[in-house]
Amino acid sequence: YVDGGAHILFGGRPTELASAEAWSATKQQITDQVVEGLPKQLHRVHGYVDVTLALQPEISEQMKQLSAAEFEQVLHPIFQEDELTLVVVGGVLGLIVGYAQAIFTQPESDPNDGKAPIPPADAGGPGDGSAPTGAPPS
Repeated sequence: YVDGGAHILFGGRPTELASAEAWSATKQQITDQVVEGLPKQLHRVHGYVDVTLALQPEISEQMKQLSAAEFEQVLHPIFQEDELTLVVVGGVLGLIVGYAQAIFTQPESDPNDGKAPIPPADAGGPGDGSAPTGAPPS
């Protein structure tokens, strides 16, 4: 394109107007400026491209026609890159939730620590119920 523009503007080949090295350096400078400036200007064409190409309705219609298996095949590459991260985060969250559940759902501990239960204070002795255990009957 640059060669054609030089031919139109100057009526000859660019190397006829400057040395091949100078022309090559000029082309490289132009290329560098375009590569640097293009991303800054892309926002100006997004709306035009969206309207002109009408990709959103087309993609939407095509996605609605996919079966569940085909839809999964579309989504899988998107998540495949982060699959390990998802598995690790899921494992860590599961561990935290499981630990919290184990702590908060434990039955209250037995104060006797497995020893024989202590009878209530109002219970009498083994006989008629009037004398405490171990005391001689009256």
